[in-house]
Amino acid sequence: MKGYRHNLRRWSLGLWAGLGVVSPISNAAGGGAGICEDPLGLCPVPCPAEGSCYADSDCTNGQVCLPDCLAGWCICNQISLGWSCSLDCAGRCGHKPMPAGPLTYVIIDLGSLGGGSSVAKAINNHGQVVGSADTRQGYRHAYVWEAGTMRDLGTLPGYSISEANDINDVADIVGFSTNSGLPGSQTSSFLWREGAMIDLGHLGDTVRETFANAINDACTIVGSSRVSLTTQHAFLWSNGALTDLGTLGGNHSTAWDLNELGEVVGGSNVPEDVPGGAFVWSSGVMTNLGTLGGEVSGASGVNNESQVVGVAQRAGGSSLHAFLWQNGTMIDLDALLGYNESTPEAINNRSQVIGEPSFLYDPSRGVHGLADLLPPDYGWFRYALNPEAINDHGQIVGAASFPAGRHAFLMTPIDTDFDDDANSDWDDAALLVSCMSGPGALASNACASYDVDRDGCVDLKDARALQWAFTGP
Repeated sequence: MKGYRHNLRRWSLGLWAGLGVVSPISNAAGGGAGICEDPLGLCPVPCPAEGSCYADSDCTNGQVCLPDCLAGWCICNQISLGWSCSLDCAGRCGHKPMPAGPLTYVIIDLGSLGGGSSVAKAINNHGQVVGSADTRQGYRHAYVWEAGTMRDLGTLPGYSISEANDINDVADIVGFSTNSGLPGSQTSSFLWREGAMIDLGHLGDTVRETFANAINDACTIVGSSRVSLTTQHAFLWSNGALTDLGTLGGNHSTAWDLNELGEVVGGSNVPEDVPGGAFVWSSGVMTNLGTLGGEVSGASGVNNESQVVGVAQRAGGSSLHAFLWQNGTMIDLDALLGYNESTPEAINNRSQVIGEPSFLYDPSRGVHGLADLLPPDYGWFRYALNPEAINDHGQIVGAASFPAGRHAFLMTPIDTDFDDDANSDWDDAALLVSCMSGPGALASNACASYDVDRDGCVDLKDARALQWAFTGP
């Protein structure tokens, strides 16, 4: 790789010039002019003039610019909504190591189906995301997003609205269709598979209202369905058959999640003299998980280690607190996280938990706010990040509340050690640069692993992520 290191500056200059943006130039001090890059489109145009990237003060992330640095590019400062220049001061330039602590994430906006808002509800281990988004016609439709492309899944026949709630690792998708707000409106759940949307049916005949919430890789689906006007029960769907899971003694129950073992979790009404409501259903038996000493509880997620997360009341309290249930014991997760009140949304097979107030809990790294996991010049900390799901790679999806509305987001841990040598270094830079094709150009299959933010393109934003993670030669 000596030849690469010797020629990296020349190769980089040729690449930047080919992107149709401001070409970097050298100066006597060894710095370079910047290339304009505004990931969120917040900064005004035009971008800064050439020759603006010369001093240490132009560097970010604690880097110190020494002579013979590589040319840099301009990054939008989303606090001041102005441009600043960031030199790539790695390698021969001084570089202060990133502080130890949580993983750094990159985040992208998944857009919509032509309307104003969207939300992401689930992500599988292949990075495929599902949720719902507004269309140009003003309807809400289920979608699947992959590598920068959002596909409208449509609706069940006779319905105008649909939402997708979960996707498994073989790309089966579940959700529901409705005509909510119209007289006599109904709600039907669907399984979307290979372009076909299948109606899952209903538990009741008089009121047709069914919501599918989760699916596992065996294509077992769980959710809730009306049995009568006053009764709603959790259900399990498998091989075309809908099974009523019953309740813990009340009129209502809902199944929110299941794992690959077929264990189902959710919440149920209970008799007045019985505390609890959070349940695990397995092999035909629904078990009450109890509470943290209070009256009520509900479960929202379960992983393949049979760990369950949810909320429960403490003794003498009225608010709901997060819990982690494992090996027959309910643990007060709020006490562990340091919150007075939180709501876990999901848990993955690495025991990572996401929830409100916008947190990620990792057993090996502690608890962190989602905005604190982003690089310092991203600016998304100004918006409320509401997480919904996390996959086994630590990718997080949800919705960000912008001033103009909500948009689905995808957060991905920065992993720029492409050659798996335990360093993000020049060898990794060579791989990324060889695949960079400019903004909007889709990555080839051979280059897909260098698409750090998983937006479908290997571009300057991925190079920026490499710069954040750079550890040296």
